[in-house]
Amino acid sequence: MGPAPGLCRTKIEGIDQGVKGRGSSRAYAGRTGLRGAVVGALICLCGVACGEPPPPAPSAVIRACPASVCVGDDFTTSIHLDAKKSAPSLTLVEAPPEPNGPTLRFRWSFTGAKWFFDNESQADADDILVSTAADRPLHVELRVESSAGGVSEAIKSISVTPLDVDGLCPLPEPIDDTSDDCIAIGPAEL
Repeated sequence: MGPAPGLCRTKIEGIDQGVKGRGSSRAYAGRTGLRGAVVGALICLCGVACGEPPPPAPSAVIRACPASVCVGDDFTTSIHLDAKKSAPSLTLVEAPPEPNGPTLRFRWSFTGAKWFFDNESQADADDILVSTAADRPLHVELRVESSAGGVSEAIKSISVTPLDVDGLCPLPEPIDDTSDDCIAIGPAEL
């Protein structure tokens, strides 16, 4: 099947010709020879199929602290989700963002357990707080888009830990989430 009518125009050997589909390549071949028809068809196909390469993908990195809450937490623990280690170019290891690099846009989405934003957090911020009912895991997805149009996603699940035999939460108190002890999920860990 040829390209749509009028889709490709090319100049070969000084003759302006439009390649409009299957039938016209035979007429074109009659005027400029088989070689001209093949070159015209290749140029047209390359223009349709070989457009510009896609924009470079950014790195989407989720830091979650804590990465697990006890079953029945019932919105008492704030979970800090941080995308500040995301970068404008795809990397295999977590790297600091480029200070003068392209701007990144963030979009958080959630499935699984019931949840809500804490402290006026918003879905398009790079740093948010959420709470969960913790009746099941909370699945977090981060979509990062660069100003060049590249897109990358990272997924993280906030797990639910069962209570111990005494009905108590066996998890330690949440740590200071500014340390590197928090769990980072990004291209290297996916």
